Amino acid sequence: MNLPKILSIGAATQDVFLSNSPEFRLISTAENQDVVEFQLGSKIDIQNIDISSGGGATNAATTFCETRFDFKFLWVWLERILRANKF
Repeated sequence: MNLPKILSIGAATQDVFLSNSPEFRLISTAENQDVVEFQLGSKIDIQNIDISSGGGATNAATTFCETRFDFKFLWVWLERILRANKF
């Protein structure tokens, strides 16, 4: 059986979530989240760091990774080409 070939083109981000530091200062609160800040350039102890990938292309690529489809992810190569050509 021939499996489809898939090319995922688009955005990629890295999400970083910091939590549980006494250095955080509460700015506002909502039903499901608190907004906090800390002093720019400060050195603080962080109790928990969660790092994950995001963006449309990486989310799609992750989905295809769990299948046996032949897929490629183009963001890194496209980004380097655009930088090299000053776009």
